[in-house]
Amino acid sequence: MILVRVGLAILSALFINLVWHGGHETAQYGMIAPQDEQLSGIWAIAWHAVEKAALGVYQLAIIVIPLMVGIQILKDLKVLQWFSRMMAPFTRILGMKENTSTTLAAGLLFGLAYGAGVMIQAVKEDGVSKKDVTLAFIFLVGCHAVVEDTLIFVPLGIPVLPLLFIRLFTAILLTLIVGFIWNRREIAKNNIQNAFER
Repeated sequence: MILVRVGLAILSALFINLVWHGGHETAQYGMIAPQDEQLSGIWAIAWHAVEKAALGVYQLAIIVIPLMVGIQILKDLKVLQWFSRMMAPFTRILGMKENTSTTLAAGLLFGLAYGAGVMIQAVKEDGVSKKDVTLAFIFLVGCHAVVEDTLIFVPLGIPVLPLLFIRLFTAILLTLIVGFIWNRREIAKNNIQNAFER
């Protein structure tokens, strides 16, 4: 998982650096206006830093607190079970059994940190195989917490729809490739065992 996460980060950075030639203009971070005047004096700089930090925390709180309340409401209303049933065909396409859908749904909706408890419980209760849980986490490394992460990037002025689609595409492609290779190795291993048994 570490190799997949670090590898994806490095490859993404290299790809974006080679393909995208924008971003030279001054960034506008949500409600924080760009700084035009030069600050002088330790107190002016310190006050400016505290002011900007408080505004940044406020912007994240506006997004994260309602999101966490919403996640708890979704848990209480058993929306995860419904979403898991809707995801079952998608898990089959990615090369996993249907019992992996709850693990995948928890990671997509709640993220790896907030959804970890739900995912671990789902793996234990649903009897998810090592292969399926590995494929699920490979997918989630590329694309997890699609609601939370997408909303957190809004105050930074990042165009979130392209970011979301790139994450989904990368996660699906990577999971399909790993699943295909894993299935081929299992078939080859079974063929060798069958040949020895004869």
